[in-house]
Amino acid sequence: MTKRRHPAPPAILSVTDAARLAGVTDRHMRRLIADGVSAATRVGRAWLVDRASVTAWQRQPTMGRPADT
Repeated sequence: MTKRRHPAPPAILSVTDAARLAGVTDRHMRRLIADGVSAATRVGRAWLVDRASVTAWQRQPTMGRPADT
């Protein structure tokens, strides 16, 4: 019996897919790209977002009220 290998997730995402991964709206993701927070490349009219930059942004501590300990 052979093991099924799951394909690796794509390293490049559309703005919609990146926003879904980050749990934000498309508009917010575009703002993150414009601010240089998330790495992306413009190809024609579309933006291609680097998955690693999205996951790195997610791991950053949020500003605001400290978490309860």
